[in-house]
Amino acid sequence: MPSQKLTHQGIKSIKNPPPYEKGVKGTGTVDYFDTVCTGLAFRASYNGGRSWIVRYRSPVDLNERGEKKIRTITIGKYPSMGLADATDAYDGIIKQVRHN
Repeated sequence: MPSQKLTHQGIKSIKNPPPYEKGVKGTGTVDYFDTVCTGLAFRASYNGGRSWIVRYRSPVDLNERGEKKIRTITIGKYPSMGLADATDAYDGIIKQVRHN
């Protein structure tokens, strides 16, 4: 899971990863996490699909070890949702999660 400060130019330069290959990292789908909004990520797929996701720890759902479960939500497709809209959606989701 690469991390970088997501920018418009940086997102445009992301290449599609190769098709999934068992045991090989960076194949199939790659998530590029933002270093500013730590749960926001740009997801690039080998078939050209690009979307925005938000990953967070659920305040109410616990796994078998009693830890908060990690949840992932797809919030929009790129380029119809740009970086600014994705950041706004991320902020709204995180506020809602923290409120619960």
